[in-house]
Amino acid sequence: FERVWSGKWPRDCRGPLDLTALSTACLKACLEFAYTGEAEVADEDALAELLAGAAFLQMDELLEAAAEAYVSRLAASNALAVWELADRIGRLPRLAEAAAKAARANFGEVVAGGEAWTAAPASIVRSLLEDDRLRASEEEVYRAGVAWLQAHDPPPGEEEVAALLSRVRFALLPREFLNGVVMEEPLLDTRVGKQMLLEAPGLAIMSTARPRPRTGGMKLYAVGGLSG
Repeated sequence: FERVWSGKWPRDCRGPLDLTALSTACLKACLEFAYTGEAEVADEDALAELLAGAAFLQMDELLEAAAEAYVSRLAASNALAVWELADRIGRLPRLAEAAAKAARANFGEVVAGGEAWTAAPASIVRSLLEDDRLRASEEEVYRAGVAWLQAHDPPPGEEEVAALLSRVRFALLPREFLNGVVMEEPLLDTRVGKQMLLEAPGLAIMSTARPRPRTGGMKLYAVGGLSG
Protein backbone atom coordinates (compact mmCIF):
# COMPACT_ATOMS: atom_id res chain seq x y z
CA PHE A 1 0.00 0.00 0.00
CA GLU A 2 2.86 2.41 0.76
CA ARG A 3 4.32 1.72 -2.67
CA VAL A 4 1.02 2.51 -4.36
CA TRP A 5 0.07 5.56 -2.33
CA SER A 6 3.60 6.97 -1.83
CA GLY A 7 3.26 7.16 1.93
CA LYS A 8 0.67 9.96 1.86
CA TRP A 9 -1.05 9.38 5.19
CA PRO A 10 -3.73 11.57 6.77
CA ARG A 11 -2.22 14.81 8.06
CA ASP A 12 -3.66 14.31 11.54
CA CYS A 13 -2.42 10.72 11.81
CA ARG A 14 0.02 10.04 14.63
CA GLY A 15 1.82 6.75 14.35
CA PRO A 16 0.87 3.89 11.99
CA LEU A 17 -2.24 4.25 9.87
CA ASP A 18 -5.05 2.06 11.25
CA LEU A 19 -6.44 0.37 8.16
CA THR A 20 -8.84 -1.64 10.31
CA ALA A 21 -11.04 1.46 10.21
CA LEU A 22 -11.89 0.43 6.63
CA SER A 23 -13.76 -2.67 5.56
CA THR A 24 -12.08 -5.17 3.27
CA ALA A 25 -14.37 -4.18 0.39
CA CYS A 26 -13.66 -0.48 0.87
CA LEU A 27 -9.89 -0.96 1.08
CA LYS A 28 -10.01 -3.17 -2.01
CA ALA A 29 -11.89 -0.47 -3.94
CA CYS A 30 -9.37 2.18 -2.81
CA LEU A 31 -6.44 0.02 -3.96
CA GLU A 32 -8.21 -0.72 -7.23
CA PHE A 33 -8.60 3.00 -7.86
CA ALA A 34 -4.95 3.67 -6.96
CA TYR A 35 -3.80 1.12 -9.55
CA THR A 36 -6.35 1.60 -12.34
CA GLY A 37 -8.12 4.90 -11.78
CA GLU A 38 -11.42 3.07 -11.44
CA ALA A 39 -13.32 1.40 -8.61
CA GLU A 40 -16.53 -0.59 -8.38
CA VAL A 41 -18.97 -0.59 -5.47
CA ALA A 42 -21.86 -2.94 -4.84
CA ASP A 43 -24.52 -0.48 -3.72
CA GLU A 44 -25.16 2.94 -2.20
CA ASP A 45 -24.02 1.86 1.26
CA ALA A 46 -20.71 0.79 -0.23
CA LEU A 47 -20.46 4.10 -2.07
CA ALA A 48 -20.94 5.98 1.21
CA GLU A 49 -18.21 3.89 2.81
CA LEU A 50 -15.92 4.50 -0.17
CA LEU A 51 -16.49 8.23 0.12
CA ALA A 52 -15.55 8.17 3.81
CA GLY A 53 -12.61 5.85 3.11
CA ALA A 54 -11.24 8.13 0.40
CA ALA A 55 -11.43 11.06 2.81
CA PHE A 56 -9.70 9.04 5.53
CA LEU A 57 -6.85 8.08 3.18
CA GLN A 58 -6.76 11.54 1.57
CA MET A 59 -7.26 10.10 -1.90
CA ASP A 60 -8.62 13.33 -3.33
CA GLU A 61 -9.24 12.05 -6.86
CA LEU A 62 -11.24 9.11 -5.55
CA LEU A 63 -13.08 11.40 -3.16
CA GLU A 64 -14.16 13.65 -6.04
CA ALA A 65 -15.10 10.68 -8.22
CA ALA A 66 -17.24 9.16 -5.47
CA ALA A 67 -18.87 12.53 -4.82
CA GLU A 68 -19.71 12.90 -8.52
CA ALA A 69 -21.23 9.42 -8.51
CA TYR A 70 -23.41 10.45 -5.57
CA VAL A 71 -24.59 13.65 -7.29
CA SER A 72 -26.11 11.55 -10.08
CA ARG A 73 -27.91 9.34 -7.52
CA LEU A 74 -29.45 12.05 -5.35
CA ALA A 75 -33.15 11.72 -4.58
CA ALA A 76 -35.60 12.53 -1.80
CA SER A 77 -34.82 9.20 -0.15
CA ASN A 78 -31.10 9.86 0.36
CA ALA A 79 -30.69 13.65 0.18
CA LEU A 80 -30.44 14.18 3.94
CA ALA A 81 -28.03 11.29 4.51
CA VAL A 82 -25.75 12.47 1.70
CA TRP A 83 -25.91 16.06 2.94
CA GLU A 84 -24.90 14.92 6.44
CA LEU A 85 -22.08 12.77 5.04
CA ALA A 86 -20.74 15.63 2.92
CA ASP A 87 -20.86 17.99 5.92
CA ARG A 88 -19.10 15.45 8.12
CA ILE A 89 -16.27 14.98 5.62
CA GLY A 90 -16.08 18.74 5.23
CA ARG A 91 -14.37 18.94 1.84
CA LEU A 92 -17.31 18.40 -0.49
CA PRO A 93 -19.19 21.70 -0.85
CA ARG A 94 -20.59 20.78 -4.29
CA LEU A 95 -22.02 17.50 -3.02
CA ALA A 96 -23.44 19.18 0.09
CA GLU A 97 -25.15 21.84 -2.03
CA ALA A 98 -26.47 19.27 -4.51
CA ALA A 99 -27.95 17.26 -1.64
CA ALA A 100 -29.44 20.41 -0.12
CA LYS A 101 -30.98 21.30 -3.49
CA ALA A 102 -32.54 17.82 -3.77
CA ALA A 103 -33.93 18.16 -0.24
CA ARG A 104 -35.37 21.63 -0.97
CA ALA A 105 -36.98 20.54 -4.23
CA ASN A 106 -38.52 17.39 -2.71
CA PHE A 107 -39.26 18.67 0.78
CA GLY A 108 -42.65 16.97 1.10
CA GLU A 109 -41.18 13.56 0.21
CA VAL A 110 -38.16 14.14 2.46
CA VAL A 111 -40.38 14.83 5.49
CA ALA A 112 -42.71 11.95 4.59
CA GLY A 113 -39.69 9.66 4.75
CA GLY A 114 -40.18 9.50 8.51
CA GLU A 115 -37.01 8.39 10.27
CA ALA A 116 -34.75 9.96 7.65
CA TRP A 117 -36.27 13.33 8.56
CA THR A 118 -36.53 12.94 12.32
CA ALA A 119 -32.96 11.56 12.54
CA ALA A 120 -31.46 14.46 10.57
CA PRO A 121 -29.05 16.73 12.47
CA ALA A 122 -30.51 19.93 13.89
CA SER A 123 -28.13 22.01 11.78
CA ILE A 124 -29.51 20.53 8.55
CA VAL A 125 -33.12 20.83 9.69
CA ARG A 126 -32.65 24.49 10.61
CA SER A 127 -30.89 25.19 7.32
CA LEU A 128 -33.78 23.70 5.35
CA LEU A 129 -36.55 25.40 7.31
CA GLU A 130 -35.04 28.85 6.87
CA ASP A 131 -34.16 28.50 3.17
CA ASP A 132 -35.85 30.95 0.80
CA ARG A 133 -35.72 28.34 -1.97
CA LEU A 134 -37.62 25.64 -0.08
CA ARG A 135 -40.45 24.19 -2.18
CA ALA A 136 -43.15 24.00 0.47
CA SER A 137 -46.02 25.95 1.95
CA GLU A 138 -45.39 27.62 5.29
CA GLU A 139 -47.82 25.22 6.93
CA GLU A 140 -45.71 22.30 5.68
CA VAL A 141 -42.61 23.99 7.07
CA TYR A 142 -44.22 24.43 10.47
CA ARG A 143 -45.53 20.85 10.64
CA ALA A 144 -42.15 19.47 9.59
CA GLY A 145 -40.39 21.42 12.34
CA VAL A 146 -42.85 20.25 14.99
CA ALA A 147 -42.58 16.63 13.78
CA TRP A 148 -38.79 16.75 14.09
CA LEU A 149 -39.01 18.17 17.62
CA GLN A 150 -41.69 15.72 18.77
CA ALA A 151 -39.66 12.73 17.59
CA HIS A 152 -36.89 13.33 20.11
CA ASP A 153 -36.71 11.69 23.52
CA PRO A 154 -36.04 13.35 25.85
CA PRO A 155 -37.93 16.34 24.46
CA PRO A 156 -35.79 19.30 23.37
CA GLY A 157 -35.44 22.26 25.69
CA GLU A 158 -37.20 25.60 25.29
CA GLU A 159 -34.19 27.24 23.65
CA GLU A 160 -33.81 24.47 21.07
CA VAL A 161 -37.52 24.60 20.23
CA ALA A 162 -37.32 28.35 19.70
CA ALA A 163 -34.10 28.10 17.69
CA LEU A 164 -35.71 25.68 15.25
CA LEU A 165 -39.25 27.06 15.00
CA SER A 166 -37.99 30.63 14.66
CA ARG A 167 -37.18 29.59 11.07
CA VAL A 168 -40.92 29.37 10.36
CA ARG A 169 -42.41 32.50 8.78
CA PHE A 170 -45.45 32.67 11.04
CA ALA A 171 -46.92 35.72 9.31
CA LEU A 172 -47.33 33.65 6.13
CA LEU A 173 -49.48 31.04 7.87
CA PRO A 174 -53.26 31.21 7.43
CA ARG A 175 -54.84 33.19 10.27
CA GLU A 176 -57.02 30.24 11.35
CA PHE A 177 -54.03 27.90 11.45
CA LEU A 178 -51.96 30.41 13.39
CA ASN A 179 -54.63 31.15 15.99
CA GLY A 180 -55.62 27.49 16.32
CA VAL A 181 -52.95 24.87 15.66
CA VAL A 182 -49.91 27.05 16.38
CA MET A 183 -51.19 28.79 19.49
CA GLU A 184 -52.31 25.43 20.93
CA GLU A 185 -49.00 23.63 20.32
CA PRO A 186 -47.58 22.41 23.68
CA LEU A 187 -44.01 22.89 22.46
CA LEU A 188 -44.68 26.63 22.24
CA ASP A 189 -46.51 26.84 25.55
CA THR A 190 -43.41 28.07 27.34
CA ARG A 191 -42.00 31.45 28.23
CA VAL A 192 -39.46 31.26 25.41
CA GLY A 193 -42.04 29.97 22.92
CA LYS A 194 -44.56 32.68 23.69
CA GLN A 195 -41.88 35.35 23.51
CA MET A 196 -40.75 34.02 20.15
CA LEU A 197 -44.28 34.23 18.75
CA LEU A 198 -44.72 37.76 20.03
CA GLU A 199 -41.45 38.83 18.44
CA ALA A 200 -41.83 36.86 15.20
CA PRO A 201 -41.17 39.32 12.34
CA GLY A 202 -44.38 40.38 10.66
CA LEU A 203 -46.72 38.45 12.95
CA ALA A 204 -50.14 39.94 12.22
CA ILE A 205 -51.00 40.85 15.80
CA MET A 206 -47.78 42.84 16.27
CA SER A 207 -46.84 44.39 12.93
CA THR A 208 -48.04 45.12 9.41
CA ALA A 209 -44.72 43.97 7.92
CA ARG A 210 -44.61 40.59 6.25
CA PRO A 211 -41.60 38.33 5.67
CA ARG A 212 -40.52 37.51 2.16
CA PRO A 213 -42.37 34.53 0.63
CA ARG A 214 -40.31 31.49 -0.28
CA THR A 215 -39.41 31.24 -3.93
CA GLY A 216 -39.10 27.44 -4.23
CA GLY A 217 -42.61 26.96 -5.57
CA MET A 218 -42.74 30.08 -7.73
CA LYS A 219 -42.69 30.13 -11.52
CA LEU A 220 -41.88 33.11 -13.71
CA TYR A 221 -43.57 33.47 -17.08
CA ALA A 222 -42.30 35.96 -19.68
CA VAL A 223 -44.41 36.88 -22.69
CA GLY A 224 -43.05 38.97 -25.50
CA GLY A 225 -43.58 39.88 -29.12
CA LEU A 226 -44.16 42.70 -31.52
CA SER A 227 -47.50 44.36 -32.17
CA GLY A 228 -48.77 44.85 -35.71
